[in-house]
Amino acid sequence: MNNEQVFRVAPFSLTVWLWTLTYVIGFLYFGSNSAAALSSGMVPDQFDFVLTLVTFGILLYAWLRSIRSYHLTDKELVIMRGGPGRMHIAVDDILGAQATLISAPSSILEYSVSAACWVGRAGRVFAILLT
Repeated sequence: MNNEQVFRVAPFSLTVWLWTLTYVIGFLYFGSNSAAALSSGMVPDQFDFVLTLVTFGILLYAWLRSIRSYHLTDKELVIMRGGPGRMHIAVDDILGAQATLISAPSSILEYSVSAACWVGRAGRVFAILLT
């Protein structure tokens, strides 16, 4: 028997909505500037044209990679995306997953110390040493 359960994704948070709205407004603003220049027979400003393409690319990529729903059957989990391509994950792989612990907390500290070297005054000193 092939029982299928469909799970919807969680609703967007306020932060996600604000970022999405920011990108849409940016795309509309820079796109309208470029379209207005083109419609009047002028060459659009390079900055407006580049940002129109960049914001369009970001929005398109986000839509294509967005997850619409999860379908769970007896044998696999299927992740449905907004664009083409579905991810198929066998239930046996999920059930057989083993958690691993970090060998020592020092590896986290080493990472945070090395990351801190790129920030602030230490980052400038480190960058000078590299040049």
